[in-house]
Amino acid sequence: MGETICSSWRLALVLALAMVARIGAAAWWTARIPTGQQFAFGDSESYWQLALAIAEGKAYRYEPADALVFRTPGYPLFLAGVIQLVGPSVLGARIASALAGTCAVGGVYCLGRRLFDARIAWLAAILLAVSPEAVAVGGLVLTEGLFTACAAWQLVLWTNSATDPRRRRAVAWACAAGLVGGAATLVRPSWLLFTPLGAAAHIVASRRGRRPWAATGVILAAFIMAMSPWWIRNAVVTSRFVPTTLQVGASLYDSLSPTADGSSNMDHVTQRQARLRRSLESQHRETDPPIEYQVNRLLVREALTWAWQHPWRTLRLAGIKLARLWNIWPNDGGFRSPVVMLAMSAWYVPVAVFGVWGFARYCGRGWPYLLCGLPTAYVSVLHSIFVGSIRYRQPALIGLVVLAAAALVARFGPGTDRHERQATRTDFL
Repeated sequence: MGETICSSWRLALVLALAMVARIGAAAWWTARIPTGQQFAFGDSESYWQLALAIAEGKAYRYEPADALVFRTPGYPLFLAGVIQLVGPSVLGARIASALAGTCAVGGVYCLGRRLFDARIAWLAAILLAVSPEAVAVGGLVLTEGLFTACAAWQLVLWTNSATDPRRRRAVAWACAAGLVGGAATLVRPSWLLFTPLGAAAHIVASRRGRRPWAATGVILAAFIMAMSPWWIRNAVVTSRFVPTTLQVGASLYDSLSPTADGSSNMDHVTQRQARLRRSLESQHRETDPPIEYQVNRLLVREALTWAWQHPWRTLRLAGIKLARLWNIWPNDGGFRSPVVMLAMSAWYVPVAVFGVWGFARYCGRGWPYLLCGLPTAYVSVLHSIFVGSIRYRQPALIGLVVLAAAALVARFGPGTDRHERQATRTDFL
């Protein structure tokens, strides 16, 4: 009983630390924005406009581009709820995103506790709570805070499903994991393939038994259930199946085109979109797909054609994007102050090194430990294709932080014998 109370107090202190740090970052960002501006990043404006449309009961469209499927609705819905509670306050939205980022810290604690023990869970939560990059993006009106929380809790629920010996509860955990995976995708469309690929990896890693098939079937069914309202809505407004958004073409062209350099430069993409739109408008017929849909399809085709015609340049860009994704310090020179670079490298390098070591050490225990490394692999492959940025690696750090904490305790912690004698089965039911 005393140990439980002590663990609860420790967790509460870590969550308080995470919350204060992220709210402090939110206040800092607010003070840093020049007079007359609301946001530091262009994406924030589109999320805010869509959130205001939801809160005011207007049509869900991004007005400057007259786009009906510009963003998935997860984060705008979250912001709309904030607007309903506190009014159209950008600071309120930043604080809400900071609180969502704090929930990710709680998810990391639960994941560490489920896979290892309380002391590893506590260390993992501390590592994420004080992460300079997680703190920085947690105070922005961007998807990172909410998305990282959804991704963390999907891993927790999926792990619970794989490790709970009670079949009914395991099915319930699997259902919840699929629903949260759908919610994560509606916040960040790039997560679309994580749940299906994770389900396939679960079956391959488990090798035998009916339970992995049943669990993955439930997860996929729940994922489809969560995504279905958005799919149906898109089919109604475009008469086509659109799994996420009609900005996939723009994102792909941003990363694979004659002007691509591994970073995001949407000016070139916007200009190309405008030229395509003007060309299509002059010959558009009522029976044709919406122009937004056609522009997206043409941009996808142009990006893939360019990549096929320039294979060596495409491979070189993939390396550049991965280097940007896993960089030790900010890619943007404007943020490369000595203090920022020292803080980021002092946190990131040990977590990366011990995280990889932890994965190699514990992956033989079975699927839940492999699951910790899956977001890292998924995000790496994804952003070897799309543009790379440090803020896109946040979900990849969730499992890595837990594995790093386990490796640190195994290497430096007292009394590691008990920890090493924990269950090492390689086939979870």
